[in-house]
Amino acid sequence: MKSITFMKIIKSQFCEWLITQNRLQESGFKEWLFKPGMLFNDMTKWWQDGTLRLRPHEGVDFCCGINGEDDVVYLLAGANIPALYAGKVVRIFPDFLGQSIMVAHDYEKKGRQLTSIYAHTKPRPGLKVGQKVKAGDLLAMIATGRQNGIKAHLHLSTCWAAESQMTQIDWQTVNDKQAAWLSNPMDYLK
Repeated sequence: MKSITFMKIIKSQFCEWLITQNRLQESGFKEWLFKPGMLFNDMTKWWQDGTLRLRPHEGVDFCCGINGEDDVVYLLAGANIPALYAGKVVRIFPDFLGQSIMVAHDYEKKGRQLTSIYAHTKPRPGLKVGQKVKAGDLLAMIATGRQNGIKAHLHLSTCWAAESQMTQIDWQTVNDKQAAWLSNPMDYLK
């Protein structure tokens, strides 16, 4: 069985925004907690002990962390979600716990554009496709978790999306190599 992974908060401006925008520092928040199944390409469902996913996990799930007294603290439904980098909102589409927001960033590689996807959200009022955002801007709030054991959390994915496919990408096509090349979000958090 895989062990629990901790990530120090000092490695990422995005994580700092997630902490400060949700006032987690008030509880002495010191590091993120990732259970088996919460990290990129993991095959385990973290909300169903030991059950396997149909395909590898497409991103990273931010759900909980450890405070200064080693207590587990959770992000709750309604928690604020900042933008990873500056960019433009290119798509808002439904997912099984809320809505997903795709933001295209100003980084290109081999004809593809770096894109971040924030899943299980409730977009902030007034957020629209085509809108430009700055790094750290409020995009959305975390949607409510399900009663079947899925706690409220932010699912963050990153990919190199084909510009011609960007408006078509959803959770069925994000694994299609013609549409997007998934990448580990942790690589963009450092």
